[in-house]
Order: sequence, then C-alpha cells, then structure tokens
Amino acid sequence: MKHCLKRLRERLPRSLLQERLLYFVGGTVRDCALGQSPQDADLVYVGRARRLLRHHRFPGRVVPLKPELDEYRIVLGPDFWVDLSGLRAENLWKDLELRDFTVNAVAVSLDLTVVLDPTQGLRDLQQRRLRTFRQRNLRDDPLRLLRAFRFQSTLGFDLDPRTDRWIRRLHSLINTVAPERIREELLRLFGGRWITRACWGLRSTELLFDLFPELRAMDLTFQRYQTDQNLLDHTLATVEHLEHWVFHLDDTPLAPYRFELAPVLESPSRRALLFLAALLHDIGKPQTLSRDADGRTHFLNHDRVGARLAARRLQALRFARREWETVAFLVRYHMYPHHLAWDPHMTDRAVARYVRRMGEWAFPLLLLAIADALASPPELIGIQRHLLLAQRIQTILERQRKAPQRRLITGYDLQALGIPQGPVYRQILEAIQEEHLAGRIRDRAQALRRARELYQRLRG
Repeated sequence: MKHCLKRLRERLPRSLLQERLLYFVGGTVRDCALGQSPQDADLVYVGRARRLLRHHRFPGRVVPLKPELDEYRIVLGPDFWVDLSGLRAENLWKDLELRDFTVNAVAVSLDLTVVLDPTQGLRDLQQRRLRTFRQRNLRDDPLRLLRAFRFQSTLGFDLDPRTDRWIRRLHSLINTVAPERIREELLRLFGGRWITRACWGLRSTELLFDLFPELRAMDLTFQRYQTDQNLLDHTLATVEHLEHWVFHLDDTPLAPYRFELAPVLESPSRRALLFLAALLHDIGKPQTLSRDADGRTHFLNHDRVGARLAARRLQALRFARREWETVAFLVRYHMYPHHLAWDPHMTDRAVARYVRRMGEWAFPLLLLAIADALASPPELIGIQRHLLLAQRIQTILERQRKAPQRRLITGYDLQALGIPQGPVYRQILEAIQEEHLAGRIRDRAQALRRARELYQRLRG
C-alpha cells in the first residue's frame, strides 16, 4: 500500500507536500491496499479546504465540486487530478466515522507515517467485506444504499449481514435521491465485474423494485412452456450467463469474434448499457401475457412494449438520450437474433440485413440472445443455431470490409432509370446493398438490372 501511495505522492504539487495536515483517504487508500493503481488522489485537509486553496498556486486549475460541502478538484493534467475536501466533523477521527463504508474510512498522512483506521476498514479490506460503521451513515446520504451494491459489483466484496439488514430497513429512502446521482451509480454498477451478485442483492433488499418498479410485476409472473419459470429469475439468469460469457469470452464458442465484440465489451460505459438491456429485456412480458388452450404462455410484441417501458424508466432516471435510446434499441430487437437463428432457411441476405440494421451491436446483441437462450428452459431452445448465425455474421462483415466503400449505384442511377423519386429509393438501395454483401450482386451492371426488377416488384 505504501509503495502505491508513494508513487501518487510524487505526482502531487510540491506546495501540497509541505502541508502536514493533509491525508490520503477514501478510494485512494482502498485501491492501493487492494494492489490497484488509482488514477487520481483523494485528499482530506484537517481544516477548511477552501482556506488551503487560497494559500497555494497549482500548475493546473481548481474546479469546485461541492463548494457548500468544501469539496474541490485540482486538475493537474489530462489524466491526473486531486479531489480535496475539508473536515465534516470536529476532527479527522470523527470525520472518518461519518464515511459511507469502513473500507473508505482509512486515512494515511502524506509522509506515510500515520495511519488512521477508526472503523477497522483495513481488516474489512483483508476479509473482502463491505460494512457500514453505523445505520446513521446510510440515512445521511441514501445514495449509499445503492452504492453498497455498486461496490459489490466493482470490488466483488460480500455485504456485511448487519449492513444488509439496515439496507432492507431503509431501502425506500433511495426515492429521495436525485435521479442524476442514481444514474451515475447504476452505470458504474452495470459496468462492473460482479454484476449478478449485485443484482441479487438489490432484489433481496427490495432496492431493485424502488429503482425499476416495472420489475415487480415480473417477480409475480411466470412463463410456462414445458415447465414454469419466474420471469425475474429468468432475467437474472440471463444477466448471469451474459456476465460469464463477457468475462470468460476466450472459454466460449464466441472467442473467435473477440475483435467484433471488443468495442462494446472493453468499454465499461457501453458494457453497462448491454447489461442494463439484459436486465430489462423482458420488461414488457407482464403487460403482454396470454395463454393458449394448453396453458402455455405467449407474449406477443413484448419486445416493442418493453422498449417503450425501458426508455421511459431510464429517462426518469435522467440517462442521457444516447444511453436510453441504446438500451431501448437492444430491448426492442433482442428477439431478432432468435428469429433469424431459428429460421431453417436463413439466407445471406437476411443476415446482411441484420448486420446493416444492428450495426456495431450485431455481435453484442447476439451475445445477449445467447444468454437469454441459456437462461430459458433447456428443452425450449438451444444455442447451436445462434453459433451458426455468428459464423454467418462474421462472413458478411468480412465481405463488408473487402467491399468498396461506395455504393454500386446511387439515387442518381435510379433517376436515370426513370424511377420516380420517393421512399422506394431507400428500399431499392438497401436491398441492393444487402444482396451485394450477401454475394448475390457483384458489379454495377448487376445492380442496375436488380434495381429495375425490384422497382417492378414494388410497383406491384
């Protein structure tokens, strides 16, 4: 730990190193104790941070984070900054006791000679346990109720039983927290490594239903095929299978497609959207439930209904437009890979159309579909056809990379053929592009002939 903190200290401005009342604290000490290398430094000043800033000049700029709470950020470069805060209690010992979890309540002086650990946080780090010092700490900032599971997801720690009981008692207080702050925690949670463990904890403490009220109906609904399955159990099993395939990709049949999956899987923020889509993929099923004469369940258009519900919930949580649109898009089309894979006459053109429509999400969406299939009753569906679809998608993508960037024909060519302008242009051009990627059209002459045929067919 001290070696890690020493490296951080070497990056601090010299003027700060002369301050004897400054301490490393919070996530910086925690990460160093865990053998990680933090990219920033959390410091606490025994006094008023604002007063300290007045007496020093820094090579970077000072950004007020929460000036009313005496919290500031000193940006020292493009990839390094210092978060500085003043005391919130009469002394540092009491200040540490007010912090969210004991693992974040350890302070080390800048000269590394003094370690303050009033809540036994270092012991909890060794035991990989997440513990709150007292119930009041959760009441002081109810976002900490959710943050407990964010740390579970990112650190893989077990939740202390007493802390778990307190969260169960206080879970409804999360509704008093600004949605913008909840969004930030959710993105970190779903961008973590132990997401399933965190989701089960959210469910058992009822926090999951405070955050996503639509999931309550799923917990009360069963889908019946050959056997009964609770919808929320199925959803969390989907998240679990997705987690396994994402973080053990090299041990799965999708290992050859790592390059295609990398842009999403190697980005925590984009990976979070994929996992959120997994959590919400069947959110529309309770509203679309019907049964046939044999008692089997059907959920007609649950993907469309689910996309609307997911968009509405994430908008309420103040997700950015790009974020909620992406999750809604994945929910809307989560059945697309299933339908394509189950088609006994899967054509290259149909696969090319899938690749064009799904874009960079073509492989990640297939990965979600595989997790969905694995979480379903084994007698219902398998994944062999999905793996065949993966091969076909890869073939189309390889052709796409080899194909010329320009279209074989454009709207000007359609106009020269005497085809009136209108929506038909887009239909014809997209169809030709799909057939080109499928290898059925190879040159401009073939494309022009096919354009005439398509126009005649569309005209009826």
